[in-house]
Amino acid sequence: PETLVMDQHWNITANFAEVTQHTLTVNTSGNGTVTKDPDLSLYDTGQNVELTAVPESGYIFSGWSGDLTGNQNPANLF
Repeated sequence: PETLVMDQHWNITANFAEVTQHTLTVNTSGNGTVTKDPDLSLYDTGQNVELTAVPESGYIFSGWSGDLTGNQNPANLF
């Protein structure tokens, strides 16, 4: 919140903008799953999403590809 000292006339406007939302599609290659936290159909711009790769028995997680690269697991998107 903002605090103003009422020692003069003030003219104030509150401005609001529509939140842009985005989809997140996660595919897998090999045997395993990916969990999304939170698991939503649409995400607000700047919302944090944690992706965790969970390999099935006999497999290891070897990394991300596409718009996310590297092998950090879990990975955080903002």
